[in-house]
Amino acid sequence: MIGILLITHSPVGAALLQAAKHVYGSVPQQCEAIDVQADELLQQVQDEACKRIAALDSGEGVLVLSDLYGASPCNCASTLSSPGKVEVLSGVSLPLLIRALNYRHLTLHELSERLINAASQAVVRVAVDKFKNPDASSHRQDTAEKFAQK
Repeated sequence: MIGILLITHSPVGAALLQAAKHVYGSVPQQCEAIDVQADELLQQVQDEACKRIAALDSGEGVLVLSDLYGASPCNCASTLSSPGKVEVLSGVSLPLLIRALNYRHLTLHELSERLINAASQAVVRVAVDKFKNPDASSHRQDTAEKFAQK
């Protein structure tokens, strides 16, 4: 099974693991987070990440997910990339993490490609369909009237 390591701004990684725990009933195996504090030295983060990667790798590689491209956690994660062993992706979200957890049976490269292709599907415009929810339009009207009165 592919290991997953989140390297993110604090407290994003821990929050994503808690959300995964909510979905799965427990924190999934071989899945950990390093939450980078604002004043933390990047060398310390890299050292910790190397230890975690070694512990998470059961021979199928480790996927490192970071939150914000170009920021310190991502820059640190990028130094850990090793073709076929450690893949680093930026832009982690709960839908992306859930998808990564559900497809860990793929190869590391296949998983990375699947996540990259699926990333745009994680953002969906949500619209109220008054035909499916007839009370929605009256609720919107009531809400609009309340705000107009203020």
